[in-house]
Amino acid sequence: MALPNCEQSINVLKLLEIHEYFPKKITREMALTVPGEVIKQKDLDHPGKLPWFMLQNIMSGNYKGISFEINTQDQTQVEQSDLWEDEDQSTGNEVNPLDVLTSLFICCDDFLRQILVEKLSNCQLGIPLLLPVIDASPRTSGVEMLSWATSTIRKQWKTISGPSFEQSMAVHPLPIVSALRIGRPKLSKSKTLNGTINSRLDHFFHSKCTGGNAQKVISNGVVELMWYLPVGSDEDNFPGAFGIMNLRGNVVNHSLQKTFMIQASSVNVIFCQSDMSNKKEMDVISSWNDQQSHLILVFDGTPTGEWKKTVEDVYTTYKKKNMVKVITNSDRINLTEKLRQVLKEWMPAVALSGQNTSKSLEGCEVIASHVNIRIDEKDNGENYDCKLRAIELFKCLEKENTKDENLPLQAISRDITKKTREKSEMKFKDIKSTELYIEKLTSEITSLREKQLVAWKDKSQMIMVKQFLKSVAFTPLGRSYFYTWTGTMLDRNSIHQLQLIREKNTLCANEVDSVIIDKFQHEIFNASLGLVHINREIAQIYEMASGLSKMESEIQKYPEIAAGMLIDGHPLEIIDGDARHVPVTWLKEVFNCLYTKIGNKKVFVLSIVGVQGSGKSTMLNTMFGLKFAVGAGRCTKGAFAQLVPLDKDLCDRCKCDYIMVVDTEGLFASECAEIGHSTRDKESATFIIGLADCTIINFEGDNRNGIQEILQIAVYALMKMKLTNLKPSCIFVHQHTSDLMTSNKNLMGGFKMKGILDEATQIAASEQGKSFKSFEDVISFQPEKHVVYIQSLWHGIPPMATRNPEYIRNVLELRKLVFSVMKERNSISIEEFSLKFTGVSEAVLYEDFAFSFVHAVEMKSYNALETEYIQASRHFRRTCMSNCLDFINVCRAIPAKSIEEEGKKMLQNYRENLQQSYTTMCNRMELYIRKNPKAAQWSVQFFKKQYKLESDMVETLTSEFNIAIGKGKYLQEIKRKSSELAKELREAGKSDLELETQFNTSLNKWIKDIPSIEHIHIETTLEEVFIETFPKETTVINDTLRRIKKQKSTKDDLKGYNFEARRVLSKANENAKSAIKRYRNERSNCNKSVIKEVVDEVYETLDPSNKRFFSRQELAKHTCFIIWKQIREFEILRRDFKDHNDPRALLLRKKGELVQAFKTECKVKQPLTATEMFLSLNDATEKAINIQFFENAVEYFNTSPDHKHIVASKKSFHAKMLIDLAETDSFELAKGYLLNPSFRMSCWVQEYILNALQGKVNDNETMLQNMFYNCVRGKYQEVLVATTNACTNVGPKCKGNKLWQEINSKLKPTRITPVIISEHIANDEIQVETFQDKLRSKLDSAEDNLLKRDNVGLVKDLRFEIGKVIEYFEKDLIGCVEECPFCGAPCDNIAGCTTHQTECHRPQGIAGQNWHWWNWTKKCEKELVIELCTTSVADTKLQFKKNDVDNKWHKYQEYRTVYESWSIPPIVDTTTQLYWKWFMANYNTELAKLHGCKEAQIPDSWKQIKWEAARQDLINLYNPRT
Repeated sequence: MALPNCEQSINVLKLLEIHEYFPKKITREMALTVPGEVIKQKDLDHPGKLPWFMLQNIMSGNYKGISFEINTQDQTQVEQSDLWEDEDQSTGNEVNPLDVLTSLFICCDDFLRQILVEKLSNCQLGIPLLLPVIDASPRTSGVEMLSWATSTIRKQWKTISGPSFEQSMAVHPLPIVSALRIGRPKLSKSKTLNGTINSRLDHFFHSKCTGGNAQKVISNGVVELMWYLPVGSDEDNFPGAFGIMNLRGNVVNHSLQKTFMIQASSVNVIFCQSDMSNKKEMDVISSWNDQQSHLILVFDGTPTGEWKKTVEDVYTTYKKKNMVKVITNSDRINLTEKLRQVLKEWMPAVALSGQNTSKSLEGCEVIASHVNIRIDEKDNGENYDCKLRAIELFKCLEKENTKDENLPLQAISRDITKKTREKSEMKFKDIKSTELYIEKLTSEITSLREKQLVAWKDKSQMIMVKQFLKSVAFTPLGRSYFYTWTGTMLDRNSIHQLQLIREKNTLCANEVDSVIIDKFQHEIFNASLGLVHINREIAQIYEMASGLSKMESEIQKYPEIAAGMLIDGHPLEIIDGDARHVPVTWLKEVFNCLYTKIGNKKVFVLSIVGVQGSGKSTMLNTMFGLKFAVGAGRCTKGAFAQLVPLDKDLCDRCKCDYIMVVDTEGLFASECAEIGHSTRDKESATFIIGLADCTIINFEGDNRNGIQEILQIAVYALMKMKLTNLKPSCIFVHQHTSDLMTSNKNLMGGFKMKGILDEATQIAASEQGKSFKSFEDVISFQPEKHVVYIQSLWHGIPPMATRNPEYIRNVLELRKLVFSVMKERNSISIEEFSLKFTGVSEAVLYEDFAFSFVHAVEMKSYNALETEYIQASRHFRRTCMSNCLDFINVCRAIPAKSIEEEGKKMLQNYRENLQQSYTTMCNRMELYIRKNPKAAQWSVQFFKKQYKLESDMVETLTSEFNIAIGKGKYLQEIKRKSSELAKELREAGKSDLELETQFNTSLNKWIKDIPSIEHIHIETTLEEVFIETFPKETTVINDTLRRIKKQKSTKDDLKGYNFEARRVLSKANENAKSAIKRYRNERSNCNKSVIKEVVDEVYETLDPSNKRFFSRQELAKHTCFIIWKQIREFEILRRDFKDHNDPRALLLRKKGELVQAFKTECKVKQPLTATEMFLSLNDATEKAINIQFFENAVEYFNTSPDHKHIVASKKSFHAKMLIDLAETDSFELAKGYLLNPSFRMSCWVQEYILNALQGKVNDNETMLQNMFYNCVRGKYQEVLVATTNACTNVGPKCKGNKLWQEINSKLKPTRITPVIISEHIANDEIQVETFQDKLRSKLDSAEDNLLKRDNVGLVKDLRFEIGKVIEYFEKDLIGCVEECPFCGAPCDNIAGCTTHQTECHRPQGIAGQNWHWWNWTKKCEKELVIELCTTSVADTKLQFKKNDVDNKWHKYQEYRTVYESWSIPPIVDTTTQLYWKWFMANYNTELAKLHGCKEAQIPDSWKQIKWEAARQDLINLYNPRT
């Protein structure tokens, strides 16, 4: 049968339902996408499933997946009457598996073809070498050689007499045996070849395979290739390696293939029928007369007639060269043995004949080009162009000798890694100052980075890498081709070099000299040069540029390229296996670029841990179709990650988009023995398990000792995860178990494993000083579920062995178990993974991994939760404060007789509104926590804050209600009596003076019955409280008060106190002010109880329990001084309370307004209606304006680009304040902040808001004026519209009550609530038009008056509303007032936090910490220290002693034993906290004078910090927009 035409081929593709993927549209990503369900043989009920079934099986390495047939209910067994290989008859929709395979290759892109070829070759199956080409125009087919697809194949073998081999089959020449068929012999060519090579496996598909009876259509003309590879034993079928080509179909119809195979082969095996009669077929055999290759003729019987004569002629020609054999199938049993014997006899001689007969794949490519067969790589211009570029790059490699010369940055990076590790471990610290030691190491690292920069800039160095980096300008597809070609050529070179070393090593096998061994190891190291090493060098370029702040635009593109490679399926190195280095800066940017390319997708991280060479990489490759390096001598070093996409169904079920598969180097690696297994293996396991959501712990076999060693390391890592609240899942896998016992072991082995795990847990716990007794104390573990047994990998003996189908089935079952774990867990986003990766990689360097990681990873989660809470609580508080103000206004409009009853109903309504807002806030927080599971650990803490906030708001609303009811009831009662008196005097004709006198007399009588709040005498009460607080220090108190009154001064004597004592006194003073301010905001009365609370707060601040600074007498004296200073504040507190709560005071304050209303009411009736209604409307409008102003001001600060980022959180606000503080260049101001940070922040909140409101928006207006004027215009417009509409609706005349009700109805949608009008006006007949003109005139006049207020007047008039705005922000922006016990930095969290932390620790010398010693005169010398808290807690030896605890020495690393509420991460990065390093370097003299110490020894690098760098570092840390 000839090559199929285009139409036939397309019909096959349509039958298989993959025509939409023609040509080359099935991509590598599609093949790597993990399906939710695996297609099984029983599911093959339609041809459309066949390609995907085959693809899944090839990707997993299951050789049985290429044999199948369609399952139909009415399918009947087709009788096969002969063994003709391609002329079989079939029925229905049957498709030959070879057609499916060929169709699959036709529709796959170049990169997937390469993967499929590798997978097929690893299964020892024939791979397509020549493939039919379908051209849409003209409607003919051609032939294509898959040179690119086969370019990455490498094989290993061993001969009895020679060394082991590992070679790239693209370049290593081997003899080739070609198998062709003429006519239709009654024997199967492919089956015979299989039996000849290896009777245990069908390397070539044949008619007796499942599905082989279906007729082939598209696969005729395909030439398959495989290799025979000896083991090196007497049982080898052949002594040496060789290739076997197999042509599908009758050679008569495939002349191009025939010519190619004749020229490429050393031996041609031609299968013929004995009764040949076709002239064309008979002539074909004659074409072999002129060939130099060996010839084997295989007949299905004895040739006869003319055919016999033709065969004899050919035989005679070859016989002269002794290069022909004839085998007849007279005895079928012996056919394969006869053929094997002939080949076994000939192959050694063929191999010795050399290059003329042996061919590599590249040699075959040359032949294919000569016979006009297309070459896949040359057919694609971009592919071939990239190959030529890769060749140019490879030439650069040949110019230089060693790997270190090609990749100098990696050589230097090994030294950088050692210095970096020493920064975290500080094992060789030889100077007292940790900061100076770190400075020294940092300087050395910088020097090494500069050495890298010199190498990078040197045009004579790194030529290969620079050539590689030209690919940045390629198209994405071009880059993929180029990277593949580069990796392929480097691998070929490494394989060749390693082979030479291996042969040399064989010659010196008896040498045990350590020098020789080291030399061999170094040679192996230099020979191993691949794409991973170039990528590693690029990572070093980026890290170097970042570390030296020499980032160039070109270098900034490199992470994007790496992210693209990761998406394309290339493994990404995350641990440098040579240097034991994690390039965190580089990888963070790669993950950021990955986020940019695919979005913030959800990722599930799966890692694996096990002994070296135990099959970890092979198992992952089988599980997900990946390409991690495998094979003897190619064990993984370091760790690599590969991104595996999930199909939509699996995404939906697992709530995840990708699996990040992490392959790692094996434990107990022989080449790492000199550095000690324990440290390296524990660090590696901790990193890998910490990074993963699920870790496979892999064992080889059932050796208890080996298992226990691995488990001790794994449990060690899992214990650290337990302490970090990380909860990875673990699956324990035993590989290479016996076939029959696997199911039983799955049932029983789990419980045996539990005992071993418990034992390992106890051993690891004792090492770490933990109390874990069983493995279940560490992690959730179900023995029957989490222990898996997997059968042996190989079916047969490598290298000719294939994968055991049961092994693949077991691995796919393990994958299903991984999926079930995925469903139970919450996957993390790429952004979260990047943060987790950074946290784990940095924390693993520190001895206290658990705490380091928790701080690094959880701080961001906590900060995000806190930000969400601030936003939610602000919205709730703003709603509540607005409702409260509205409620007060509404209460004013309720008649006195029904105010209590109606007010209570309204109070209930407002409480319900408040409850709805509270529920909204709670729902928002619960939704956030559900979406961010890491935040769940703080949920109780924040729910308590929400409940407290709601309780406070309810209490405020209730309090305001009681006050409003009281004031409203009395005010309305006075107005009622005033109206009655006015009615009596309306006809009396009295003058204004007489009326005012009359009203004042009556008012004084009326208010006598109204209760008034009695107030204490403040000075007398203070003295009483002092005596009660200090009953034994009465004399000290009396003396102190006498001195204060006599000198009329409250200045305390602070001589002889150090900075810390003065700081405590300052803090006590500011705390007293803050406490009084808090009571003012709460509108509390100044009574004895409040004064006692303030005194107690001061007393507690001075810390009497520890007596570290003050005696009992001094405590009494200082408390008196501090509290007496606040007398004026107490008086303001009393005044404000009276103004707000005292009904009598309210009436007296409104006396002028009441007099004016009374006199007006005594006048003519009609104007009185407009006047009273105006007064009520105007009063309500002004109150609504003030409420609106408050809301607009809050909204302005929350949304304005100039302010929203600053007031967003305490951190951003604190950063802005510190920047402004530094830019004043005043140490006195800075000293005030250092003495009491929270008080200074409170003052600055007020200053910031007032300054922002008084900032100019134009030449004529401040922001305050602009905001207020807009409120005025808006509200008066609402009143005007409402009154106009009301007047239109009531007609020309109506009663006052009706008109007033109509006006109120129109005002209801607004927030303007006028009070009720007098009864006589309610019954008056009103001329509406006259009324409307009069009212409009008065409203316009009132509006104009408000619009004339200047900025100074507004600040005074709106002080209550501005105070509310300050109060609204102050709570969040001041937050927790706790300070770091070492450096004095304030806690970053909101108020009420249980764990204190800050991202802005300072040099401890700023807070007065010092080194002290006694000189030769026995005088104590003190010198300010420069250590940051974060570096101190990283030092394993440094100690502290503080008299606020027990005045004993404690290790900094154990600070939490005395300061358990503080969380201080160990950080030794010299690039952090530049602001405070700049501050100490600039104010060293002033700080030394302040603390009475010598100046600190400032590192040179601190002195070189510029203000802009310090400022930017603070901005980056807290991210304020300044």
